[in-house]
Amino acid sequence: IMHRAAREGDRGEVYALIVNGADIDALDEAGWTPLNHALDNGHNEVTKLLINNDCALSMPNKEGWLPLHTAAYKGNIVATQLICKKGCPPDCEDYEGQTALHKAASQGKATVVTYLLMAKADATKGAHNSTTALHCAALGGHTEVVTALLLVDSTLVNQATRDGFTALHCAAASGFVHNVQAILKAKAFVDPRMDGATPLHIATEYGNVEVMQALLDA
Repeated sequence: IMHRAAREGDRGEVYALIVNGADIDALDEAGWTPLNHALDNGHNEVTKLLINNDCALSMPNKEGWLPLHTAAYKGNIVATQLICKKGCPPDCEDYEGQTALHKAASQGKATVVTYLLMAKADATKGAHNSTTALHCAALGGHTEVVTALLLVDSTLVNQATRDGFTALHCAAASGFVHNVQAILKAKAFVDPRMDGATPLHIATEYGNVEVMQALLDA
């Protein structure tokens, strides 16, 4: 019952269930807690109620995501702040080694990215395949996030994944020329090779003339 109430944002019912001793961290058939449902549906008042009643913040769902990951992915700055202030480490990882910063960056959630960086999230931290938040932002075409991450640590610009992808490879694949220009401005190597392929090769393969020209002009 609490899962449904949390999913629907029914704060009154959630409160009544807590008062009557319902398990605040009970898992449903999908392996989700009431907090997972509240976060997934953006119900901040229910989220606040659950957190203030000491629900678990370190319990992963079946995908290995912690509540902070969901809040960051959704761009929910209120929930992100609540969870961090309750002591959840900003660099907590999911099963693939991704952090909340990866999640927010992949969706272009600049406000959450900025907050996490202020909370000392590690921008250089790679997932299990060495993908950083910068790679995620570059691939998604999120120039504002790319710029914010590079302001924190410009050396990220040439950091490669396990497969040899740099942020410039990712930006070239995304096809957003402003993204490519922002990364080039941060002194990215123009011709890093990933299995022999440079960013220009990738832009050519995708037929993106603007990106090709930006790379040739660099």
